[in-house]
Amino acid sequence: MAIGKGEPRLSVPMWIDAVKSDGGFEMTRLSYFSAEADEPIGDQALYPTQSEMPVLVHGLTCAICHPDMRRGNFESAGDIEEMFERVEGSGEFSIETPDLWLPNELLFSKHTPKRGDVYRVDKGLFAAALRFRSGRTTEKEFREECAKVRRKPAYSAHETRVIAEWSEMQVQVARETYQEEKDSGNYMGYRE
Repeated sequence: MAIGKGEPRLSVPMWIDAVKSDGGFEMTRLSYFSAEADEPIGDQALYPTQSEMPVLVHGLTCAICHPDMRRGNFESAGDIEEMFERVEGSGEFSIETPDLWLPNELLFSKHTPKRGDVYRVDKGLFAAALRFRSGRTTEKEFREECAKVRRKPAYSAHETRVIAEWSEMQVQVARETYQEEKDSGNYMGYRE
């Protein structure tokens, strides 16, 4: 689906995992939500270009940009939970959290970045980071491309709070699940 006039601009919410500045590698690793399908989806075949050769698409990965077509940002931890239910509910997709690298200088503006901070990354810069990660561009080429970007990553204070709240909810659920498993006798403890 294309984003049209009056709808949110495509950008990917990415949260900082680590800021590196040792040994000349001054990059920040950021994670994001992606919807992934390893197996063919549905029963339809696609016919790329004029090849008249049917193909089944598999290995599909989609970066998640917005909670839905009406809203440009995740407004609550509930938005993230609903996203998981919608995307994973079909059984065809799973949500993953891959990572990409961006030069530190792109993130240092009015805000000093730290782990957990969420930035909105424009689709052009996101695509450049994907090319760098896959080895299609060198670090030098990637940095040169980043130096020319017009839309630098934008810090999102509200989405930083939302993703932190959602993450804490996930930790709490994991603790409760662990305790339930332990109490039921289904938990296998570690022995040396």
